[in-house]
Amino acid sequence: MRKTISLSMFICAVFCACIAAQTITPSSWVPSNLGTKISQNAVTATDAQIRTYIDAYQKGIDTLDQELDIVKRCLPALKENVFILYREYNQNHSRSQYESPDFSVTECLDWLQQDMGFYLTRLAQGINPDLAMKGAWRPKTYWLPEWEIMGRYDAIVPTAYNAQLSWPLILSTQGNPDIAQIKNTPYILACCMKKGYQNNDTKEQAKNKAILLDMAYDFNIDPLRLFATGFSKGGQQSLKLGIRYPDWYAGIIAPHHDLLMANFPVQWEALMDLITIPTLIVHSPADGYFEDTTFHYMLLNGCPVQWVNDGNGHTADWIFEDHIDSLVAFCDTITMNPFPKKIRHTVEHKRYSRAYWTNMHAMADEGMIDARYEVEVIDTHLIEIRLLKNAAKVQGFDFYLSSDLIDMTAPLVVVCAGDTVYNAMPMFRTSISLQTGPTNIHANIVLLLWQQIDNIRRTTFGTNTQVEEAVLAASHTGPVLSAWPNPFNPAVTISLGVVGSIVQTHVYDISGRMVTDLTKRMVNGLVTWDASAQPSGVYVVRATVNGRVYTTQMTLMK
Repeated sequence: MRKTISLSMFICAVFCACIAAQTITPSSWVPSNLGTKISQNAVTATDAQIRTYIDAYQKGIDTLDQELDIVKRCLPALKENVFILYREYNQNHSRSQYESPDFSVTECLDWLQQDMGFYLTRLAQGINPDLAMKGAWRPKTYWLPEWEIMGRYDAIVPTAYNAQLSWPLILSTQGNPDIAQIKNTPYILACCMKKGYQNNDTKEQAKNKAILLDMAYDFNIDPLRLFATGFSKGGQQSLKLGIRYPDWYAGIIAPHHDLLMANFPVQWEALMDLITIPTLIVHSPADGYFEDTTFHYMLLNGCPVQWVNDGNGHTADWIFEDHIDSLVAFCDTITMNPFPKKIRHTVEHKRYSRAYWTNMHAMADEGMIDARYEVEVIDTHLIEIRLLKNAAKVQGFDFYLSSDLIDMTAPLVVVCAGDTVYNAMPMFRTSISLQTGPTNIHANIVLLLWQQIDNIRRTTFGTNTQVEEAVLAASHTGPVLSAWPNPFNPAVTISLGVVGSIVQTHVYDISGRMVTDLTKRMVNGLVTWDASAQPSGVYVVRATVNGRVYTTQMTLMK
């Protein structure tokens, strides 16, 4: 019978040796700038613990059979955990960067130790960790470079998980969908629970991004099927993320959110920008944070938004506990189109200048820019810019163009307020100047989050055509007319999987009488119809695209 040594025994043995030798040499794969301080003796007990982990995990990694494919796949994540330890060891001993809402170093080290033990004990025996991943809870850690601190989160893996396929992911920032139920769905769940309320939006956003990038190395996630949710303040943060980084998430679920117009006037107004992100609001007049104006405001501005009145007070139980199937059904219908033909975006601050393939240049680097624009591809040779708010603060744009948007082989015309501001051959990065001023006041984002995750996915799990297929599905061919939820009350989102074409969309009752014309309200193939004024019954949606007619039935149940 083969004898194995547990990782804890291995660490203990290394610790004893470390105390005696007091010397740790960085492995050859550790960047030289990280290893400069490791030769210094530990000052605190926490430093000693980190130092011990570094030595143990380096040796554990170096003794693996690195010719095995599964070891090769796991190495980047394992090495990153060691790099996190080096970075933490290199910090000041007071660890003053950690704030009350952050998990402490000790709490993060506990998660990292469990994570490394899970992988190293299996890989040392040539066992694929994926076999133990199905339906598992996985403790994970990450590094937040802007604040130079560790963080931790929980990953919940579907029981059917197969690393050879790409899986959708739901990230929850406060409260979670029921874990026992979510395991039986196709969705990986990232639980980003915290110890207290994080009132620094920039830090919270950076944490979410760091978690998603960290997960991409461990799990084969679909970069175009990421969803944000969270109860109360978590719903507020999810909506803010959608406003500020519209190309991060395919959809948003905001149960009993507290993004109120009086408290967040700039962000509340910017909810009108969510024309590319299907949003599910679960709320009730029984909740003191409820404002029915939010749903109607978004609906009026062409956002694909749904409102479910769960009849509850301030709780997310309806969607997170009692109706997980509704959450899953909402997400099942959505894949992000990374190249929408129409974009509406508010740039609060220069860090939020990028939205999909558009990047706005501000005239001045100020705390609150609050400029809003629309950019629309009118046809394959024409793009229109519309400045909707604080136009004087907009210097110009960069457009990151491709054949998914326009004809790259012919001259492109860009117009703004009736003036032609560009008339030349398009380039991958086409710069548009609207007024004389600096051209460097923007976020300088080149690769979007979905592109970063897709690059990791292809490198770690192998190339596939997930993104290409999604882009093709959002093109002009093969439209599919759908309505969700169905049955519905009082609003339903109608989707026609077609972007860039004129779509004649009408709703009829069962007798054939036209109830409403939704043609002018459809944006990026999506439109939401509020049937509050209509009686219960069966309705028919009729959409006409390029002479072809598509129909589907939906039921209003009051």
